[in-house]
Amino acid sequence: MNLWELSQIFDKYDRAELERWEAYGKAFALVDAGTHTLLEVMDAAHLIGIAPSVVKMRRTQYLKMSQTAGPAWVGNQG
Repeated sequence: MNLWELSQIFDKYDRAELERWEAYGKAFALVDAGTHTLLEVMDAAHLIGIAPSVVKMRRTQYLKMSQTAGPAWVGNQG
C-alpha cells in the first residue's frame, strides 16, 4: 500500500503540527479501518526516527485508552 498518507501524518508530528496522540490516533484509525497495517505505521514512523518498538508500545496504549474511554475518545482523535 501507499505510505503517503501515513508519512504525512508523521511528518506533521515531526514538525509539531500534530500532538502525539493526534498523530497516533489518526494512524491507528487507518489501521482499524483496514486501509493500512501496523507494519506500515511502523515504517512511516521510522522515517522520522521513531523506533518500531515505540509504535508497538503506543498501539498497546491506544487500545487500552480506547477500551477505557470508549468511542468518544477514539472519535476525538481524527
